[in-house]
Amino acid sequence: MNKVIFINWFQTLSYQPIWHHLETQNHSLFQFLQEHVLDTPLKNDWLTGRVSFCNIWHHLNTYGIPKEVIQTQTMNWMSNITVEAELLSLIQQVRRYGYKVVIATNHVDIFGNYLYPYLHLEDYFDDYISSAEVGFLKTQQDENNNYPFFVAYLKKHQLTYQDCILIDKAKDVTDIYHHLGMTTFTTTHTQETIDILNSFLK
Repeated sequence: MNKVIFINWFQTLSYQPIWHHLETQNHSLFQFLQEHVLDTPLKNDWLTGRVSFCNIWHHLNTYGIPKEVIQTQTMNWMSNITVEAELLSLIQQVRRYGYKVVIATNHVDIFGNYLYPYLHLEDYFDDYISSAEVGFLKTQQDENNNYPFFVAYLKKHQLTYQDCILIDKAKDVTDIYHHLGMTTFTTTHTQETIDILNSFLK
């Protein structure tokens, strides 16, 4: 029996990208953040832990954006994030069946440092893996052409890829880890994710 279900965060559990609320509430600031962070190589450095949230607001401060504005808008973004209640309920049922359910996300350091505790995700999930903390995106290889994203978690819990299930929106991700031995599911909408989770209860 598979022991762990890894489930993607953005566009699988949640659909609100960072600072998305500004697109309608403060479009000029949103455009500025796109031009100076979100649509630049800095975003990838942030996703892989080479820079931190602190570095980001220092960077933006050099353009005259006070750190308090970035911090406030980040809190506003987090307060707008929702996860479908049916998904959370199903995840609890799946956990009662004996699976561990772990978020596996390409995300900036805000996820682990602020978002995970802010949303009390520890009440619904057993753990999380974030690219900002492991230093690699799910599809990134190291100098030995290995995929390090899950390695530390698997070693810590004495697991193999064959012990794990991965639910992700990206086919390139599920293809990689299916080849490495995981049972994988590619999901593109909430109902599909619900159906996948329900299949573990049969």
